[in-house]
Amino acid sequence: TVLVVDDEIGPRESLRAILKSEYQVLLATEGEQAIKMVEEAPVDVVLLDLRMPGISGIRVLERIKAIDSHIEVILITGYASYETVLEALRLHAFDYIPKPFDIRELRDKVKRAVTRRHKTLPENFQEPLHTIEEGSQILLSQYAPQLDEHGKEMLRRVHAAAVTLAQSLQEAPL
Repeated sequence: TVLVVDDEIGPRESLRAILKSEYQVLLATEGEQAIKMVEEAPVDVVLLDLRMPGISGIRVLERIKAIDSHIEVILITGYASYETVLEALRLHAFDYIPKPFDIRELRDKVKRAVTRRHKTLPENFQEPLHTIEEGSQILLSQYAPQLDEHGKEMLRRVHAAAVTLAQSLQEAPL
């Protein structure tokens, strides 16, 4: 999933058109909307305009990385300054693309960002899987007497699947 964040309709729709055949593309017109979208849905890569009304692209980058440090962010700007590029690198932006963008370069950078993002996904899943594993065990031990056989079986399956998946991810080569 690629989230395109740009207040200008032209670049935003161009990016959507270029990427829609290969990725699920979400669109945001400003920073606060983008941050909310990242909080509510899984996003792999963010294409982020630096200059927008309201919250700046750099602050959006900072907040996205605070939500999920593994989301790859590619800055898109027609106004890249040396200071801005340094700040973006400090905040672990994946890369930046100048406007007007080259389609081949854009596709290549998005593809590389998605690849890097997916190499880090197993780490991201460990904590939620551990929570599911522990939670299903607690539910089984405390509430099993109140459940019918079907409910008990479903909880056992959820628990077993969480344990198996967590073990598989720990053993998977990155």
